[in-house]
Amino acid sequence: MPLDVLCGRRLPAARLRPENVDGAAGAEEDAARIVDLLRARWPDTRIALRSDSGFAHEEPMAWCEANDVDYLFSPVRSDRLAA
Repeated sequence: MPLDVLCGRRLPAARLRPENVDGAAGAEEDAARIVDLLRARWPDTRIALRSDSGFAHEEPMAWCEANDVDYLFSPVRSDRLAA
């Protein structure tokens, strides 16, 4: 299961993980490293993470909120959403 982090046209992180891990496994560590690098260079830049539904659960969203990072994660598929 690949985890690719894109920043514009750049690929600051890529990881190939076993298929039996959560879709967001390891993402917080990668995001923290990249956010720290971006803020060191551009401290006033607003940062937003965008991802699929693999990140649409409590831990990644709580990390973003605690670290002043905006996020847009696709909702998890459900019967209500499909309707």
